[in-house]
Amino acid sequence: MSLVNKTRDKTEQIIKYLRSHPDFFQENPDILANINIPHLPDQEVSSMLEYQVQRLRHQVSETETKIEILEKQASVNSLFVDDVLSFSLGLYDCSDLRELSTLLSNGMGQYYSADISSLIIFSEPSGGLDLIIYDIEPVSDKIRFMFTELFHRNKPLCDSLQEEHLNTLFDIDTDNICSTVILPLQGKGWRGLIVLGSQEPNCYKQGIELEMLAYLSKLVQMKVDHILA
Repeated sequence: MSLVNKTRDKTEQIIKYLRSHPDFFQENPDILANINIPHLPDQEVSSMLEYQVQRLRHQVSETETKIEILEKQASVNSLFVDDVLSFSLGLYDCSDLRELSTLLSNGMGQYYSADISSLIIFSEPSGGLDLIIYDIEPVSDKIRFMFTELFHRNKPLCDSLQEEHLNTLFDIDTDNICSTVILPLQGKGWRGLIVLGSQEPNCYKQGIELEMLAYLSKLVQMKVDHILA
């Protein structure tokens, strides 16, 4: 072992020991006289106690800043949830699949920064997947079965669509799409997909936004069941 590694190991051992024995300097006050306490250029710190107080004040300030950020984020999340819930009421008022698809696309652009979106519905009259409503033609076997695993997992899938998938799903230029999410729909006698793409990186990730998106997909699933009944 090199001298540098040995020194680092000893330093870590000393730090670990002092952390587990916070009263060490009380029991060994003579050591304080030989300790070099760092001086901040704009503050006078001349004792260990003053230095500890200064560090604690800094930590408290950092904690307060983090709390303020969390409170602001909670407020933003609350407004977002209210907006999505209001939007969901409009979805449930749709009378047919075309109206539902159009309103969903508009909402995904407004609330989820979706530059491209699609609602895809398949029926299953005889075990296969026959198209009811789809944004592009013709329907290929590749489209019918590329998401078998997605239906099996029945969970949102983020940022896993390859360029060939996007080019098949959307008959437009998808070169600038950086984020994607696909949500499976499994209703009574049909299956479907909600597919979103955004030019913003990391647009769809874990958190309240993805949870609300999953909620919307369940609502769309119930609405499609009602329309197809």
